[in-house]
Amino acid sequence: MKDGWINKDWIQKHFKNLADNLNVRYVNKFHGLLAFEIWYRLFITKEMDPNTELSA
Repeated sequence: MKDGWINKDWIQKHFKNLADNLNVRYVNKFHGLLAFEIWYRLFITKEMDPNTELSA
């Protein structure tokens, strides 16, 4: 979000929809965004080390 690739208003709007209704469409969109975020941090900004383990 901070680099402007993803619109903050879009995320908030759809996250509210996800909280109200666990529709597969919204869950899938957020999985895609998570994958994009990880890819972007690994390969573009180099903020993450590929050997770093993500914790829940």
